[in-house]
Amino acid sequence: MAGVKCANCKAHITVRGLSKCPICQGPVEPVADSRLGHLHAGKASKSKTTSPAAPTTTLSIGQWIGLICICGIVGSVAVIIWSIANPSPDKLRKRALAEALVKCQYAIKSTAAHGGAELPPYAKNYGTAADEFYFAWPRGAFEFQNGFGGKEQMSASCIGVLSTGTITQLTVNGKDII
Repeated sequence: MAGVKCANCKAHITVRGLSKCPICQGPVEPVADSRLGHLHAGKASKSKTTSPAAPTTTLSIGQWIGLICICGIVGSVAVIIWSIANPSPDKLRKRALAEALVKCQYAIKSTAAHGGAELPPYAKNYGTAADEFYFAWPRGAFEFQNGFGGKEQMSASCIGVLSTGTITQLTVNGKDII
């Protein structure tokens, strides 16, 4: 390594810019650098030399494959998050129908006079208008407990406005509740 040499103790000093030896405090003199063929005295050399090129970083095939896999995973997660945050109109409609069905099921169950009511099962939407829901359960689809403690087979229908979730007509066993 280029540097300076102490004139007194002959120590090789690689710290640049020193005028005295840190060991014996004697004067320092330039040392010939065999790699460059000129003298270094702690200051910039008068002759211009090129520094060795900085090493370049290249990726192996495995590293490229790993990088591509990571990018694919990150991209997939981004698409999933975007689709959850920005649902399509079809998904919004399905979500509103599911909420309306649950509202109808609990409204029907709450009409049981003697407790022991089953929650009506899933029902298909028969609504024909874009903003209408209509769910129907045939007799025997669910049961309520009657006044004597026995089970009574029930039927029901529930109609309403999808955009507001409002039930406009509720019928249980042929009786209009709403």
